[in-house]
Amino acid sequence: MTTYEWDIELVDEHGDILAHHHSDKCPGIPADDYDDEGFMPALVLVRDRWDEGGLTERWWAYVEDGKLPERFADAYGNEGPSVPKRFHAELQQSQNS
Repeated sequence: MTTYEWDIELVDEHGDILAHHHSDKCPGIPADDYDDEGFMPALVLVRDRWDEGGLTERWWAYVEDGKLPERFADAYGNEGPSVPKRFHAELQQSQNS
């Protein structure tokens, strides 16, 4: 089974992810600026693959310049599966709302 989830990661000045805000629907692109606590938000679509034993794969697609990439990447930056068109459309719709 494959699942998808939007996440706004809060990243500190060292690039460490300190918090997550998960959502089933695209929450929209956060402001491209540090918040009051010194965290920079980053919007990402996460793709998980599950089998009977649990989580087997995790891939990320970070929104850059208001767009999702064409493909997910793994933790090492290796290109992975295509990002489904429905998520590109959902992101675009969130920007038009």
